[in-house]
Amino acid sequence: MKIDRKSKIALTFFSVIILLSPFFAQAVSVSELEAQMQAKQAEIANLEKQVAVYQQRLRETKGQSQTLANQISLMEDQINRLTLQVKITQEKIVSTVLSIQDLQVKIQQQETAIYRNKGGLVQIIRALDEDSNKSPLEIMLANDNFSDFLNQVQYTENLQTGIQQKVAELKNLKAQTQTQKAEQEAQHLALEKLKGTLQESQGSLDDQVGEKAVLLQQTKGKETQYQNSLNELIKKKAAFSKDIQALEQQVIAAKNYLLHTSGDVPPAGTKIFSWPEDDTVITQGYGMTAFAKQGAYGGAPHNGVDFSAGYGSPIKSIGPGKILVKGYNEGWGNWVTVQHTNGLVSLYAHMKSQSPLATGTPVDMGTVIGYQGNTGFSTGSHLHLSIYYNFFTFTKNGQLYFNYFEGTLNPLDYL
Repeated sequence: MKIDRKSKIALTFFSVIILLSPFFAQAVSVSELEAQMQAKQAEIANLEKQVAVYQQRLRETKGQSQTLANQISLMEDQINRLTLQVKITQEKIVSTVLSIQDLQVKIQQQETAIYRNKGGLVQIIRALDEDSNKSPLEIMLANDNFSDFLNQVQYTENLQTGIQQKVAELKNLKAQTQTQKAEQEAQHLALEKLKGTLQESQGSLDDQVGEKAVLLQQTKGKETQYQNSLNELIKKKAAFSKDIQALEQQVIAAKNYLLHTSGDVPPAGTKIFSWPEDDTVITQGYGMTAFAKQGAYGGAPHNGVDFSAGYGSPIKSIGPGKILVKGYNEGWGNWVTVQHTNGLVSLYAHMKSQSPLATGTPVDMGTVIGYQGNTGFSTGSHLHLSIYYNFFTFTKNGQLYFNYFEGTLNPLDYL
């Protein structure tokens, strides 16, 4: 059957409309991916509710007296919390992979639609171009009557309008494709970050399981053994503190600083910093606390505030600035400092490992700079936070130390 040119144009235009529609054969796979993502999100939400239960139990346990049973209970809850957090991160990784796949399918659909419709539009434009070379008189004479002439003119105008609309749609498809490609790249970056989080959480879980095993081995499950170990640690901490206090005074007198920086003291109550951990509790305040009165700091007050959100919890910079210096020493374990834009210095101690950020690295409020641990003379997993208006460092037995007894402020006055 012979098809006239007008019919060919109509068929081509109709095919363009079909091609610009979603590919129904692939829509099922997209909907399946989205259903799987929704299921993963529901699973993650359920796991996060379970984490919140353990977090509440950890808060309650930290407020109780320090006994072996209490410490074992604390460790078990931390192990359970970390196990759930590992699962949550795994689920988030799967969800992100599904999201990347979903975007890839949609991008392929759009790119295929753009490619195919370019050809269809070219055919229509060529057909219309033939008519555009004819004068209105030629078109009129080619039709049997004036009514057919008007219908053909209207038909041609409709096609031209339709083409303009479809060109606009193609442009919109291209813009959507670029947006989704950018989103896909962001999801790839998020995936890499989640992989790092998973590794860190798994490491924290392994460490906490190991610490529990060591505690049970050292105490043989007996309360008296635990209390003896605790008292011995306090004695060591007190002797260490007196030694450091004397050395610190010598450094000040000789001005023998490795690094020295100072800043202005803001009025107390000026809330310029954020909290260093999410969902955390204060386990010891600033000044002559009950623990300080036991002589734990050689008769000196506690120079910071202790927080605990659970072993391996992310530690965040309390304000914008840069990594000033970091190190390890017998007393404070792994520690890092941030020099803030106002000149003050915040110090974070007892971290489970060295901060992954190099000295001089810029940080924002909330930047993760390390993870909560139990290194140094620590009686349990926590973060020690100090804020300095006058900060300096010095060495002792090849280890890097910082001033403890001079130049600090109460962090709670500024958080």
